[in-house]
Amino acid sequence: MALRFLLFLCCSASFAQQPPAATAKGSVEGQVVSASGEPVRKAQVTLRSTDQRNGGAYLVTTDTGGMFAFPDVDPGSYRASAERAGFVRGEYGARSGGTVQVDSGQKVTGVLIRLTPQAVITGRVVDEDGDPVAGASVSVMRYSYARGRRQLVSAGGNMSDDQGEYRIHSLPPGRYYVSANWRPAMWGRGTQVEETFAPTYYPNAADITAAAPLAATAGSVLRGVDIHLARKRTVTVSGKVVHPAGRPLARGAFVYAAREGTGTWAARASGTVQPDGTFFIRGVLPGSYILVAEAREDTRRLTARQPVAVPPDGAEGVVLALAARGAVSGRVRIDGPGERPLAGVAVYLEPHDDSPAAEALSARVKADGSFTIENIAPEPYTVSVSGMPEGCYLASVRFGNEDALANGLDLTRGAAAPVEIVLSPAAGSVDVAVLDSRQQPAAGAAVVAVPEEPARRDSLQWYHSGTTDQSGRVTLKNLAPGEYRLYAWEDVEAYVWMDAEMRRPFAARAQSLSVRENGRESAQLAVIPAGAGE
Repeated sequence: MALRFLLFLCCSASFAQQPPAATAKGSVEGQVVSASGEPVRKAQVTLRSTDQRNGGAYLVTTDTGGMFAFPDVDPGSYRASAERAGFVRGEYGARSGGTVQVDSGQKVTGVLIRLTPQAVITGRVVDEDGDPVAGASVSVMRYSYARGRRQLVSAGGNMSDDQGEYRIHSLPPGRYYVSANWRPAMWGRGTQVEETFAPTYYPNAADITAAAPLAATAGSVLRGVDIHLARKRTVTVSGKVVHPAGRPLARGAFVYAAREGTGTWAARASGTVQPDGTFFIRGVLPGSYILVAEAREDTRRLTARQPVAVPPDGAEGVVLALAARGAVSGRVRIDGPGERPLAGVAVYLEPHDDSPAAEALSARVKADGSFTIENIAPEPYTVSVSGMPEGCYLASVRFGNEDALANGLDLTRGAAAPVEIVLSPAAGSVDVAVLDSRQQPAAGAAVVAVPEEPARRDSLQWYHSGTTDQSGRVTLKNLAPGEYRLYAWEDVEAYVWMDAEMRRPFAARAQSLSVRENGRESAQLAVIPAGAGE
């Protein structure tokens, strides 16, 4: 008996000392093709880990058939992208950001990355006499949905050469606005500029509202996009920045004038603030501006914001009264019995307008559900919540007696009341299968659930999106009860599907979806091919 016991102990020790089984490497194979399906050779393909702690990446080049292979890949989740001169950078799962999952010893095949031929815009920047303007900053912009809001964002830029010529490449298909701006080489503090070129939008507009959009298709070269700059007399805006306590300002305070309706920093002029609060902003073109002053005191931020109409002879005596940015406190709770951890939940405040003084802010929720967001400008905001526990959706947001979920959070008068946020654990979900034109699984497709309720269409939090896996499937979770329309795109820019005009050509390809509390729905969609609707 004793011998048998000793043998048992020895065997147990032997098993305990066995090292864990080695993780077998996997492999990833695929192809890079153009929008027309032709193989793209010599494309540089990158496979990068989604685990920030790992940060591993692999790099290969496609062969003559556009094929690539990563033979020894550590198990994990990856993003695959490809680049080639003459094309816009492409990703697996298109611009929706699909991932490639590699399990231990798995051979992943069929990873298809599409590259779109770049569009190019070229032209000249000239003055009133047709002479070239060298060193002009030329910007190409387009409307996009950054952070879920329609905004004018930069798509590229360049400087005009000694002949006034410019060329901007690597543009994906879309509608663009082109502007040019010029500043003296010695522009800076104390520079006296009596006249300068006014920022101009193609073909000859002072702001974006009167500019002509350019439609760029895949592989197109738009030539002759010439911009004529006109010299205009500049003026000075001066005044005083006032501290809320009436004392001198801390070093580092600054002030700037942002031109309304331009959508670019190129139309902004700045100045420094003296300790007694006096300021001068030189080189300002007459027009409508928002004047913004900023100062810091330890951890506090002080802000002033005021619209100013600058006449042809300049503006004097402008008073900017600083006010300390406020703070909003509140609590997040999950409705119903039982405890659910709130780790990873964050509350976001997004400004309603593109105010120069406002910015998106957020705060992590503590274990007890409380949160505080500091340094908030007095502006109206939209409240959203990220990182909600699985199965939850945003049910209500109360700010005192106000319904801040429906009407937004108005902080123009400060934040006297706490913000109460309630999450419901009765969210629905939908399992989606996407097929291509051959009735095969469409991997890497972007699936989007668009809310039917008009009041929800302006806020990103009511949209739900995901990317299909290698089997063409994806599950959208945490859907609030209501009516939706489901779409599946082979290639689509992130968040652009919030634009109703963009979705309109694909209405017949969408599928209606009704989500109930705690419901689990299913749907099958036909993928919308890349380039459809252009």
